[in-house]
Amino acid sequence: MKRFKRLFPGVIVLAIGLMGCYEEKAKIVDDYWFGGSNKYNGWAIAIDGNFTAIGNPQGFNVYDFKTGSVYIAERENGNWLANPVKIAPTDMDNDDFFGYSVAMDADRLIVGANHRQEARIYKRYTALGNNNAWYQQDTLTGSDGVNGDTFGVSVDISGDWAIVGAPYDDNARGTDAGAVYFFQWTGSDWVQRAKRLAGDGAGGDIFGWSVAIHGDWAVVGAPYEDNQRGGNAGSIYVFQRSGVNWYQNSKHIASDGGAGDYLGTSVAIWGNYILAGAYYDDNSNGTNAGSAYFYVRGSGSFSEKAKLLADDGAGGDHFGNSVALTDYYGVVGAPYNDHSSGSNAGAAYVYYRSGDELLYVEKRTASDGAAGDLFGYRTAISGYYAAISALYDDNTVGTDAGATYLFECEE
Repeated sequence: MKRFKRLFPGVIVLAIGLMGCYEEKAKIVDDYWFGGSNKYNGWAIAIDGNFTAIGNPQGFNVYDFKTGSVYIAERENGNWLANPVKIAPTDMDNDDFFGYSVAMDADRLIVGANHRQEARIYKRYTALGNNNAWYQQDTLTGSDGVNGDTFGVSVDISGDWAIVGAPYDDNARGTDAGAVYFFQWTGSDWVQRAKRLAGDGAGGDIFGWSVAIHGDWAVVGAPYEDNQRGGNAGSIYVFQRSGVNWYQNSKHIASDGGAGDYLGTSVAIWGNYILAGAYYDDNSNGTNAGSAYFYVRGSGSFSEKAKLLADDGAGGDHFGNSVALTDYYGVVGAPYNDHSSGSNAGAAYVYYRSGDELLYVEKRTASDGAAGDLFGYRTAISGYYAAISALYDDNTVGTDAGATYLFECEE
């Protein structure tokens, strides 16, 4: 159906959409302490309900150490509040890269610090009427981890389970074959339950570069895997939980993939559905235009259902650099998309799930976007709320300081 939406003062946009229209509601920059130029705020983002977490691995703590940081914005009474809470551990060192990855589920937050080879889990509580207060619940490390594994490059959390990727782990599959670790909350602490390798992995696959978990299922990207589609064609692996154990359920390569597509650069899972980005895919939109693959679970395993391309994509857009899924919506980022705001201003594309189909709804760009912002570098979605980062946004904080935009779907 056709719908008219007033997105910004004086601007009317015609959206030929199926369900709703995401409108920009807020922009967040890191103006705390030593935020500034070349900080790339929004390197990692997550959203769940009324809370958004934004990772800045170049952020500073109160002792002037560039430990990395995460700050959490809260939505209250329909508005995203100013002055979000900032977490910047004081027991970390320069270049630990805290905030390289983030994920949220309900009142839990997991943050990767891959140069420190750890991830930390935080729990939200209410203190003196403040709903946006967080305390550290536990620190996760791999039982056999060593420097260089990059444990914490990717993280996700769902209920009492967390998954952490260590894509440069050396193991029985080879050097830099990669691994993932599964942790469970026991009621008193987080316990490692499993370390998993790709069943047919090999050195240099970088298995664990991307991870996602939802309920009893998890998906892991190995974007540098060589397979019958070609070198670095990439693949994704699906794991299923039984009790406290996790088993590889299936492996997927793109039905029309090719060398250098890097399938699995980004992954997302929700219920019976998976999205996986192949951001260097060459297709009808052009060289390195990028794509995303949609998978549906049936009869106990997943199968490829559709390949998504940007409706107005072009070569070099890198559509699929980021993907996100929620119950009825999906988002795919194309950070190098050129449009009226300038070259490489970036965009994100919204999809609506109808049954087992993922249908294109609309394209979103930043209201104040500019050339080189890379809007869409990271995407996150939760119900009717979405977060999209512009890694190289220039703003009052500095050049290439980065920013995150918050959107709300109003039907």
